Amino acid sequence: MGTSHEGESEPPRLPFELEHIIFVLAFEGDRKDAKHLLLVAKRVFDWLIPHVFNVVQIYLDRTMPISFNETVYKRYGHHTRHLHLEPEAMVRHLPLFPNVINLTLWVPFDSAYKPFLLDLPLTRLTIMLSGYQPPPPELFQVFSRLTYLDLVTILLSWSSHRAIVEEHLYLPNLTHLCIVDSFAASILHLFLDKRRCPELRLVILRGSPSRTTVNDQRVLIMKPPPTRNWDEGARGGIDMWKVAEQAISSRSDGDDE
Repeated sequence: MGTSHEGESEPPRLPFELEHIIFVLAFEGDRKDAKHLLLVAKRVFDWLIPHVFNVVQIYLDRTMPISFNETVYKRYGHHTRHLHLEPEAMVRHLPLFPNVINLTLWVPFDSAYKPFLLDLPLTRLTIMLSGYQPPPPELFQVFSRLTYLDLVTILLSWSSHRAIVEEHLYLPNLTHLCIVDSFAASILHLFLDKRRCPELRLVILRGSPSRTTVNDQRVLIMKPPPTRNWDEGARGGIDMWKVAEQAISSRSDGDDE
């Protein structure tokens, strides 16, 4: 005797678009559980993989979101938009990440990196430079495309090679700059020159307020944390740039009162 299904209905199915949103929100809520979400179904895997590899951090002792595997990163590295790269030996793997817009290159700059950097659609760059060598002119080709630039080294040599800086410093897209407070004032004023950096609206000087006096409302002296909250900022959270923007905005609001 057969079983009657009269009056029964199929369980409701969510539209794929809504499912997509739900799984992305679940991933963002707990990225550590991503490996379980990826196994739900192939469509879920395809939805989440771009989010899993959106931010990649390669340190001396670990790599996130997964241990470095050249085959895996060659397959999924095109999803990466934010990359922190620390070991110098890993710079040769930059071509695995062709769509990076936000790069932290935590190794001393070498002119051999220029082709890699120019191939990227970079808008944000944190870079370490030699404090005692003249600035390589080709570096300004990379800088000229940026909106955010963080120079993490005390650039003692730039004031001694002012002619090179004067010749090549024209950054038409730069809006945000971070440098150390011991940066030579004469070089800082080149950045503040609106003919050279017409869009510049925020300069962070890392250091002590007692050591630096600059009469420019765009300049803010602060002590960012060592990592400068890069990871949080890459994921849309609060980083040093957003903290500085809020401080500059508050300063402007106070001037209007």
